[in-house]
Amino acid sequence: MPTSRGWSLVGGSVGLLVASRALGLSELAVPAIAGLLGLLLAVLWVHRRHLSIEVSRRITPHRTTVGGEAIVAVTIENHARHATPVATLTDTIDGGRRIAPFLVGPVAPGGMAEAQYTLPTTRRGRINVGPLRVMLTDPFGLARRAFDNGTVDA
Repeated sequence: MPTSRGWSLVGGSVGLLVASRALGLSELAVPAIAGLLGLLLAVLWVHRRHLSIEVSRRITPHRTTVGGEAIVAVTIENHARHATPVATLTDTIDGGRRIAPFLVGPVAPGGMAEAQYTLPTTRRGRINVGPLRVMLTDPFGLARRAFDNGTVDA
């Protein structure tokens, strides 16, 4: 799926193609076709990347008081034969009222990475955490692919 940057590239490329036709300048068609080809390659790159990762979440302590501190640790294990690309992980808190976004750099084959954040405990009651959304983008930010990974913890 193209990002907003990818859609902007499509718009610019189509504009150049129209201008090329209207003005009779075939030179304008070259960057237009290059832009569309670049977007196509970005979409293919994102959809060909298969992640073999396992994501787990640990909340410490599991129960706390209002205003207490609760730490959420997210562990990513790479089971693939190659390193993972840089990924954006977004953990949903309380049904989407809040989110905890973070970047995870490349994880080596067989390796693991951990990220943690503080869970807001400003009110009483159960706080649902998850699911975790993993988003991959191409190196130029033209296309992305997102999928949910993990469960909802309370």
